[in-house]
Amino acid sequence: MNDPTIDLDAEAIWFDDRWQNKEELATAVRTKLEKGEFNVAQLSAALERLHHALASARVVAFRADAELAEALAGHAERAGVSVGAVLRYAVKQLLDNDPSLRPIDLHAAAQTVTTVEPALPEEHAGAVALRPKTGASRPASAPSAEDERAERSFFGRD
Repeated sequence: MNDPTIDLDAEAIWFDDRWQNKEELATAVRTKLEKGEFNVAQLSAALERLHHALASARVVAFRADAELAEALAGHAERAGVSVGAVLRYAVKQLLDNDPSLRPIDLHAAAQTVTTVEPALPEEHAGAVALRPKTGASRPASAPSAEDERAERSFFGRD
């Protein structure tokens, strides 16, 4: 899924102790052949791997608020990589560490706020009284038919 020897942003591959793009690899192959050197298998294989990786790469775009975009850019700058590299790494970690991902109900997540602070007098009418936890956890509600369809579609199980 993620080849560390290929930089999708720079369109380059780590080969012969340096990053090389397609043009540099092709030039190296031509130069060797013009000199009568026919040992170009490794160069050719690197060029083929890079070509395949670039041809199969897809652009994924999303909207982010200014604060998140600035945080991503700052993190990428401190790490010395592109924002795309940070996002690829983060998404790969998420997918690798939680194979049972379920679709996220963003509307519910945006509407639910939990706080441990006491409500202010003007907030008291809309506040829900918190109770101490008991030993048993609350059972999860069963997913609706719509949730099941969305999950099957999301994971390609239609």
